[in-house]
Amino acid sequence: MVAQLYEYYNEGTAGGVGFYGDGRVGNAFTIGTVGPNEDFILSSLKLLMYRQGNPGLVLYAEIYACANGLPIGNVLSSGSLSRDNIKSGSPFEWHIIAMSPCKLKASTKYVWLIYSTGGDINNRYWIRAYFENLYPGGDAFYGDEGWTVDPSFDVLFEIWGGPITEGFLEVMGITAPTSAHEGDLINFTVHTKNTGATDNFKVELSVDLTGSQEFSLGAGLTKDVPFSFIMPYADVSITINTYHLTEEGDWVWDTSSVWDVNRWN
Repeated sequence: MVAQLYEYYNEGTAGGVGFYGDGRVGNAFTIGTVGPNEDFILSSLKLLMYRQGNPGLVLYAEIYACANGLPIGNVLSSGSLSRDNIKSGSPFEWHIIAMSPCKLKASTKYVWLIYSTGGDINNRYWIRAYFENLYPGGDAFYGDEGWTVDPSFDVLFEIWGGPITEGFLEVMGITAPTSAHEGDLINFTVHTKNTGATDNFKVELSVDLTGSQEFSLGAGLTKDVPFSFIMPYADVSITINTYHLTEEGDWVWDTSSVWDVNRWN
């Protein structure tokens, strides 16, 4: 795949944000704000950074769906960069973090975030930020135990990827109860359709209730994928993820849906 620049905010030199330990920093972004408004496969995240001293050995990056400017749901894509591959000392320098492939959709808001472990005030990572809200597709956020959305600045970033050359598995609907007693058997059916050429897929439910199912499905065909689990003590919010298998043997996330089952008293 030949990578191209899709979404970005890469101008502005007025400041930076430092982080270490449990600190996390990131920015929301919306596909099509300044780049092409089309579905694509994510390949890398490019950030303007340097390290001060010797912070955590590994810098981690993750992509999530976005709700109210913050990460929500499961990790859609992840990557990492060794501390030794990050420039020591200012000035800032662009670094490329290879990300696990996933499909990002046109006109859809996501967030990226980075974090590490260890370090202290004298041993931390710095990332370039601009303290004027000039990127209209999302705001910066930061935190450790909780999150703070800060519309007063944006963190510089570039989102790289390539065009979609394979089909993906759409969720056309879900048949399942919305409430149940503790101990009830929940029958849960995901109605799917292959909207392209790829024919190897996986459907996975969150919270480790049922595991996942892998199957083959011809282009344009539909399949009902059944699951079942025992209703636990508390309400359950289930994330349904679909994936397709690339020619390189990688599972690429396609889409997510959420279904809630409330426990009857």
